[in-house]
Amino acid sequence: MTDSFLEPHQVDELGGHWHTLAGLIPQLDDLLAGSVMGVATSLGIRIARAPASRPPINVAAYDHLDLIRACAEGWTHHLATETNFSPPRDTSTAGLCRHLHLAADRIATRPWAPDCLDEATELASTAARITNPDDGESITDRHHLATTDVHHRAHQAQGDAADMAAVHHAVTGEHLDEKTIHQWRRRGHLPERIGPAGEVWFHYHEVAAAARHARIRRLPIRQTSRSNRRP
Repeated sequence: MTDSFLEPHQVDELGGHWHTLAGLIPQLDDLLAGSVMGVATSLGIRIARAPASRPPINVAAYDHLDLIRACAEGWTHHLATETNFSPPRDTSTAGLCRHLHLAADRIATRPWAPDCLDEATELASTAARITNPDDGESITDRHHLATTDVHHRAHQAQGDAADMAAVHHAVTGEHLDEKTIHQWRRRGHLPERIGPAGEVWFHYHEVAAAARHARIRRLPIRQTSRSNRRP
């Protein structure tokens, strides 16, 4: 009998979260078409890589789609490597999520199954918040920053580490520690800049890129270490 690292209800939850993500991908894609400035549920801002975009791009959806893609690819790779369960022909982000939904029973037999469940739970929860903000409020409203402030600052924000952490939280809903931002600077992941009062200065689009790269770098390291453990 094959051991399972998840309880039966957790296997159902795992498959359900990947199924939910597959269904939310089109809604997140729709948000990339932009939203009208001033609408209460809008996080519309123009990002640096697409300065001429009209209407603005929803950065929260943009970043979260990147993260879902990286996570789904990582788990699909581990599943194929360790169980010979071939990757799907449909390699779109939604296709990978559907594949992981169907493979929930197989994933449950792997030592990294709890990690996969935790990650799928968080991904699905964040995707739901982005596509269906609570009570008509935007993520911006829930984190106590005015929509117009986020529009301006996340497009071309500059400031100290505390400013960058506040903007990142408003745009993505994620906590980013100021110490982490300074560590990235010391390690050369962020350029050295001095602000008008002599303080260390950052540009948000560079901080956001460093955060995305950090998440993607951590994924295979964490999965590999868990997959080498013995029950």
